[in-house]
Amino acid sequence: MAKIFFCIASIFLLPLFLVNTLSAQIPELVKSGFENVSVCEDSIYQIFTVENNARYLPGIAARKALDIISNADTSKKRKSIVFLRNGIPYISMTSSKTGPWEIGYKLPEGYNKNCTHSQRHNSSYFKTDIVIYPELLYRNYRTDRLYEVVFNLSPAIELTLTKGLSFVGQIVIPIYNGYGKRYARIRPGFITLTQQIRLPKQFFISVSGGTFEYDRYGIDAQLFHPFKNIRWGLHAQMGLTGYFALRTKWEASTPGRVTGRLGISYYEPHFNLYAILYAGKYLYEDYGVTAELNRHFRYATIGFYVQKTSKGNYLVNSSRLKLNGGFKIAIALPPYKQIRKKKFRITPASHFRLTYNTYNDGNSCVYYRVHPGESNASANFQPYFIQSEITRQRK
Repeated sequence: MAKIFFCIASIFLLPLFLVNTLSAQIPELVKSGFENVSVCEDSIYQIFTVENNARYLPGIAARKALDIISNADTSKKRKSIVFLRNGIPYISMTSSKTGPWEIGYKLPEGYNKNCTHSQRHNSSYFKTDIVIYPELLYRNYRTDRLYEVVFNLSPAIELTLTKGLSFVGQIVIPIYNGYGKRYARIRPGFITLTQQIRLPKQFFISVSGGTFEYDRYGIDAQLFHPFKNIRWGLHAQMGLTGYFALRTKWEASTPGRVTGRLGISYYEPHFNLYAILYAGKYLYEDYGVTAELNRHFRYATIGFYVQKTSKGNYLVNSSRLKLNGGFKIAIALPPYKQIRKKKFRITPASHFRLTYNTYNDGNSCVYYRVHPGESNASANFQPYFIQSEITRQRK
């Protein structure tokens, strides 16, 4: 009789024990600042989801989550960590029986079946950030002075509304203006609504509507698809925009300008080099090619670019110049840990970005950004870079 009672009790209590075991690491993940935390399992995997909104650098966040989850359960099931962006699964790390954790864009088997409806702890939805973006502009084409400089502080309200849907509303506040009256007024910056979607076979799509960089407004769509060899990636972007600005007065045009570009990227993991080649129709109706080479470090990304355009400009020796280049820098700004303990947070931008254009050509191979946080450091959330940062910390 005692054996029968023990068997019956085990049937009912074992699932409860497993749930408690699986959930044991959730409070620790939440305490560390991770959001949209969940856990589920099937016969093969224990799968955790986390989203880094605590300003950890990408590699630091991955290592912290890995350390917490590695001790989550003593069973022989494989563990997998899925890293989210605005609630959308982006990359995953899965334990291996014989070697280091495997990292890539592919989700673990059973994720879509078992984890898409699991309870999310410490939800990121409707948590509001006031993000302060510094902006430095400069140009050097006049003979009577060395540089003309503009410095702005541009606060932005940023929040995630629901899975994959985010809002940004920004104003530009001039602090120092050396460009003249058109840059002197407080004016709108980025005001966008963006929906991100992950499709099967690792297709990532982002659709944005609102006001963008270079006083553009309209609709923009972007696609990213990593190949089977995740060093390689396919990029595409297309937009329909018009002009919209508050300079000396309100100015606007009907959205009718079509832009588009197609690119291919390659990541070299030994030196964390990221190369991308774009070709397309640019903002001022020129056709051109842009090649970039960036190197990612933990706290900075440094890159160089060259451009070949169909139009060029007349700034050099009064002749049409069709080749240009320069460099781009993105520096990670502190603090490198700032947990959102409430629904509201004031924080600096994650990076300070700076671009140098050799010939001050603002009319060739120009393409707008749709978010104030975009920079050449955006690609440091790449599986190989995350893996290199984890290896570096272990040393």
